[in-house]
Amino acid sequence: MLRVFTCAAVVTSSLACAAPTPPPAEPLGEPLRVSAEVNLDSPRVVRESPTQLAGSLQIQRDFVVLIDRSGSSNRPSGLDVDGDGEVGRSTFAKSVSDPGDDVLAAEVSTARELLGLMDAEASRVAVIAFALRSEMLSPFAAPADAAAALAGWTPTRPNRRDCFLVNPRNGKRVRSVNGFDSRPLRVLCERGTSIGGALGAAATLFATRRGDEVRRLATIIVLSDGEAETPDEVTARRHARSAAEFLKQYGVVVHAVDFASPTVFKRVDAARIAAEVTGGEAFDANGPDARVKLASLVSSPLRHVVVRNLTTGEERIIPAAAGVFASEVEVAPGENRLALDFEMRGSLGFTREIAVRYDPPPP
Repeated sequence: MLRVFTCAAVVTSSLACAAPTPPPAEPLGEPLRVSAEVNLDSPRVVRESPTQLAGSLQIQRDFVVLIDRSGSSNRPSGLDVDGDGEVGRSTFAKSVSDPGDDVLAAEVSTARELLGLMDAEASRVAVIAFALRSEMLSPFAAPADAAAALAGWTPTRPNRRDCFLVNPRNGKRVRSVNGFDSRPLRVLCERGTSIGGALGAAATLFATRRGDEVRRLATIIVLSDGEAETPDEVTARRHARSAAEFLKQYGVVVHAVDFASPTVFKRVDAARIAAEVTGGEAFDANGPDARVKLASLVSSPLRHVVVRNLTTGEERIIPAAAGVFASEVEVAPGENRLALDFEMRGSLGFTREIAVRYDPPPP
């Protein structure tokens, strides 16, 4: 069984992500049973061939937005986030000359933009801030409600002095120690970054949806500078990969938006690894086409529709934009069984079959 670097809970008082723990006891659900409403505009009885096949697809979706608030998020983002005409620069104090332009400010601004782009009728979203531990900012809610919760959040970064003792055998925090205590203890400090732990917190949220009647497509968007350093960089990346492999089993796609400071040497970061494993997107937040890519993360995941005429054996690929598709399809006289394969980002997809009868006009 895969072991995921996760937390026991995702509230502010949660225990530290000290070691890999088993994945949530409840499975995340069957990814191919997503709730999808397919609307076909074409009639089922046609008088000519080829005939126009058109329709739209609306998929119920759940998003979890992860915001990195670790100590390294005080570096310059390379963006004029606050719009004052000045792009913050690095200072000798390892911070930024304009605090409104640091990485954390850019992440929060991007999270607000994402919430504004989501389909209010078909989307729910949860927001989690993370460093070494994860903090719930909003449970699953409508995008507008999550945006209100985010607006009321005062971002804070971990303090180097926020350290405590943990029993490595069970990951529990030790609140008092006497002089005869023989337990092996480990010191953990809040100052650190665990992307694997944040992914595990998101997995726990998805596992709580077991009572839902509607199966929703699950997506995680990581806003981070990508530096996973707890307990060390190599182990942190391994934890992130383990979490991503677990999420992939249940059809969860992870996207990574990289806010790495332009003044910092680029490395292969944990968030990009998670995106690669799950078939998600990964791109730089300050890239030339970042805004377009950002919108694509919350737009319809439908890539295209493959129409197979099971009666004649013909096949056609129909491009889909914003969940809408249209094309002419050849049909044979009489009854035609058409299979529509909806192929989406990641490894997900499903098929719907329809019957179209072609009654040619008399000669």
